[in-house]
Formats: sequence, structure tokens, C-alpha cells
Amino acid sequence: MDLYDHHSDNNFALTTFFTNIRLGKIFTVTPHVGLFIEQLHSVADHGSDAGVIIITTAKLSDHLKVDYTSMMSSLVFEPENRDWTNRIRVTYQAEHLDITYFSWHNNGVFDACGHLSTGLNVSYAKIKVSDHVSLSTGLTGILMLRTTDPEGAPKKNGIVFTIAAAVE
Repeated sequence: MDLYDHHSDNNFALTTFFTNIRLGKIFTVTPHVGLFIEQLHSVADHGSDAGVIIITTAKLSDHLKVDYTSMMSSLVFEPENRDWTNRIRVTYQAEHLDITYFSWHNNGVFDACGHLSTGLNVSYAKIKVSDHVSLSTGLTGILMLRTTDPEGAPKKNGIVFTIAAAVE
């Protein structure tokens, strides 16, 4: 949820069914099928539809992973809003330190909107506070490098501070 702009495209819910398919010791492919639920003005707003996500992960070491995500939305009910977005992510994880570099690219194949953004997240994570609860905190810097839709995907940069609790 975007606390600054309650009508931004960052206000959505996602529910999927997925399975992990191991391809040897290094690669895993994880296909997802589910619902993208847009929440710009209501719980299930215009643009809510079925979608597919395919994540291909290469585990390069115990601490380093690289993954590529292909995400296609609006595939059934509102094909005029069809969209295809790609993400590259490099993740380093060691005990409590998580460092993630990422880049998002809306390639404009199905629509006229194209954008390229990148960022870096550094987190102090998995801090056990009880047998079933852990806390994390992190800082993320985001840069919008290019956009063809300054209104829908404005060229804004920012920093996000995160505090999270996970129940296991």
C-alpha cells in the first residue's frame, strides 16, 4: 500500500498458486497463476484480472542468487489492459544481512507504457524475538531511469524505510 498516494498503482493485492520445479542443483523455475487485484479506488478495482508470473532462479552459492521474473497481467477479463513486466534481481544473504539489487522493466510489448527502474535494498533481517516471530528492518533506494508514461509511471526517485514482522 502506498501511504503517500492512496490511488497509485502500488495499491494492489496478489494471490497465486505456484510450484517450484528444480532443474539440477543450480536452477529452479517457479510458475505462478493467480489474480492481480488492483486497489486504486476500491478493493477490486478496474484492472483486476488473472495473471501469470514465471521466476527462474540460479543459486550461485549458499549466499548468492540471481533471478529473472516475467510477469504478465490482465490476461482474461480485461485484455485491453494486458501488460508484461520483467525483473532482474541479485540477492546476497548471510545470517542477518540481506542485500538485493533489482531492476524492473515494463517492455511495452502489449501496451504503450514502458519504464525502467532500478534499486538497492539493504536489510538487517530475521531477528528472532520469540519462537514464532522475527523482525526485519531495511532501507531501499529506488531510481526511475526511463519512462514513456510520466503520469502513470512518473520519473521519481526515492528512499523507503521498512520495518516488518514475520510469523512462522
